[in-house]
Amino acid sequence: EIDPLIKHKKGESFPSRHAVSAMIIALVCFGINIYLGIFALVIALLICISRIMAGVHYISDVFVSIIIAFMIYMI
Repeated sequence: EIDPLIKHKKGESFPSRHAVSAMIIALVCFGINIYLGIFALVIALLICISRIMAGVHYISDVFVSIIIAFMIYMI
């Protein structure tokens, strides 16, 4: 049992909108410049990890969010 550091409404954790947004931005940055993309990907991963560490999302929430971001990017 983890007490969240950030208070949020129950039932609104799936998927992580922060993680989806950060990953889509990172993927778009790869199209602009490889180094910018790598930098943005590192930041996106830190955001994903921080959402889990803060206790507002489960690992599955963030993992599925990354998959959703890749699917949206491929469209």
